[in-house]
Amino acid sequence: MRLVALFTVLFAWAPLSLAQAPDLAGMDVVERSLPDGPVALVLGDAIEKDRYLALYHTELAAARMAGGDAEIPEEARVRIGIGCVTELIQRQILLQEAAKRKLSMSDAEVEAEFKEHMDRMKEDFKRRGQSEATEAEILERVHQTRADALAELRELTLVSRVRDALVKDNNVQISEKDMKDFYDKNPQIFRRGAQVHLRQIYVRPKPNARDANEKQWQAAEKRIQEALARIRAGETFAAVAKTASESNDKVNGGDMGAIPADQLPPFYVEAAKKLSPGAISDIIKSEHGYHIIQLESQSEGEGDITFDTAKERIAQVLKAKKAEDLVDTFCQPIAQDPAKVQIYLDLERAVESYLGRAKADPDKKN
Repeated sequence: MRLVALFTVLFAWAPLSLAQAPDLAGMDVVERSLPDGPVALVLGDAIEKDRYLALYHTELAAARMAGGDAEIPEEARVRIGIGCVTELIQRQILLQEAAKRKLSMSDAEVEAEFKEHMDRMKEDFKRRGQSEATEAEILERVHQTRADALAELRELTLVSRVRDALVKDNNVQISEKDMKDFYDKNPQIFRRGAQVHLRQIYVRPKPNARDANEKQWQAAEKRIQEALARIRAGETFAAVAKTASESNDKVNGGDMGAIPADQLPPFYVEAAKKLSPGAISDIIKSEHGYHIIQLESQSEGEGDITFDTAKERIAQVLKAKKAEDLVDTFCQPIAQDPAKVQIYLDLERAVESYLGRAKADPDKKN
């Protein structure tokens, strides 16, 4: 699993308030597996519950966005939960290695890095046609205090520096042949296909599309019909999306950005083909719920990217892959030593619980 930077997902879920008594009924399969104390100990350093939950909820938010806001099944949640504890253990090992190597980051460096992140995010807001966001507004959207954001940024930068040191120690080189082999074996990556820029309004039947009954689907249909009626009465698509949509991009007025057509659900692409820029679709029903889309723009493919144009980027990708392999090789002996790493997150019980329910009711496995 990738190491998740603070600003990778702008609109991640907020962590649970651990000061309150846990609502077991409202927790998912992973949250119910949390221990009372730390999630794990790595060479004596604790990985606390709130830190784990922050990462887990960020990954869930990313999975939701990647899946068009579809409900995430328990099997996938368990996989994400396992990946998060694995990642945090690896990160803690690398932070301890950073201390051994006397790698550090001054407060001034952290502030400079933080400013760069903030400037990029503000530019992204402008690109999406939104009013300029302040630092405080951005921090509120990522559910972080400024102090927490700076601490997270310092940690991830030190982890990155350890990775760079491992690459240097092992004299990692990428040859012309390595790059050409990658280019030839992955032609689909270097095709510049059509892109579609959409806005969406999405309404999901409660509690989710998989478990909703006919009455709950009808209620969702009524909500999407009301949204369409507001647009036809003169409200802008963006304004209606902000109040009626249940997708994470509602804060952007439903703006999904420009996305390669082959990465969109087919029903989006088919509907977009029938629209001219600015036009709005009828209500679309999918396995996930109900949708209305507005076409901002779409472009045809531009042909393949040449090897000479792509090879610098290929070198970066291959070097990053070798770096991750080095990190795995470095961390694995420590992570697998029970004297050095103890895990208290009872995901084995979560897996057994999930498999038991899936066996009893095969239709709910996915």
